[in-house]
Amino acid sequence: MNPGQAEGAPGRVVVVGASLAGVRTALGLRRAGFTGTVTLLGDEPWLPYDRPPLSKQVLLGEWPADRTRLASPEQLAGQGIEVRLGDPAGALDEQGRAVVLGSGTRVDFDALVVATGAAPRPWPFPTPATGVYDLRRLDDAVAIRDAFAGTPRVVVVGAGFIGTELASAAARRGLAVDVVEPQPAPLAAQLGTVASAALLDLHRRHGVRFHPGRGVVAVHGRDRVESVELDDGTVLDADLVVVGIGVLPNTGWLRGSSLDLADGVRCAATGVSTTNPAIWAVGDVARWPVVGSVEPRRVEHWTSAVEQAGVVAYNLLQPPAARRSGVGVPYVWTDHYGLKVQLVGLASAADETTVVHRSPDGERFVAVRHAEGRLSAALAFGMPETLPRIRGAVRSGATVAEAAALFG
Repeated sequence: MNPGQAEGAPGRVVVVGASLAGVRTALGLRRAGFTGTVTLLGDEPWLPYDRPPLSKQVLLGEWPADRTRLASPEQLAGQGIEVRLGDPAGALDEQGRAVVLGSGTRVDFDALVVATGAAPRPWPFPTPATGVYDLRRLDDAVAIRDAFAGTPRVVVVGAGFIGTELASAAARRGLAVDVVEPQPAPLAAQLGTVASAALLDLHRRHGVRFHPGRGVVAVHGRDRVESVELDDGTVLDADLVVVGIGVLPNTGWLRGSSLDLADGVRCAATGVSTTNPAIWAVGDVARWPVVGSVEPRRVEHWTSAVEQAGVVAYNLLQPPAARRSGVGVPYVWTDHYGLKVQLVGLASAADETTVVHRSPDGERFVAVRHAEGRLSAALAFGMPETLPRIRGAVRSGATVAEAAALFG
């Protein structure tokens, strides 16, 4: 038996979801010394790819689509990972320990890793046949990038991470961009009011027109989109509409199982599901314990997916007593016009915001979110070199004064 693999480890591991979390789990199992079979199942026809570049480098035309690939066929084959693509999971036979694919094929497992990610929330209005997109998959990014070449008037619905990054890419390509957001400012809940206002100002300086506090009531056009109507009667001309109103975990194929599926698969801090010791979950579909949250929650960020995959790849091969905890501090970054915004921690809407450091020009800064004098989160706006300091401050639960002292 391999020294990295405990007695009683599963012989057959099936990973459902050829996502970042899924492929990192599969490769991590081999690095950890797993000698059994590993099968990676994906509903899309493409090899696993990285999603963050879709709203950045791919839309800007800086990267071809295949540069987003996470692993080559040769790399996966060389690690003995069987890959089946383009056949989505349709159901789980929990008692029989098998995944039933859309084609009807059964894939047996001893241990199952759910890495099926999330899908865009359904658009609530009838839409024309063409011109309205989500941005979640590789083909979405390629279609939007190609549409940009026709110099469309772009309307982005939703000013979250994807929506604001897309607006940045479109503006950098010289397009007319309107952003509709029901909240008063972009990403205010995540970043806090100070950083949100700075981000709004940055976009406006690049010509993006924001419509805060507004909702969409209709999308007009017969064969293709022509305009978007807002709840105050404003009509925005549009040749291209991109919708970013959030995502829902892909758990439909798990209905009827014993798993707790309230907003994703609920897991213990080791990554194993709370109801079935043979089933684990990672990435956007998984609810793990998180520092700063009473209840487990989904953290839809790249770093969390990577960290969770590493924990599960290790723990799958260990007896329960030897497993590691994967409780972490959330981290996310976003890029706008070449400026990086980085957020560490998990703040609530009621937390206060204090700027503890500014650049000489006043445009870049470090801000902390806090409650009762202790940090819940910290943000670097255009100052990536400060990340190690602010990450340490959040991990240690520093005071605002302690965080400020880090910058002298």
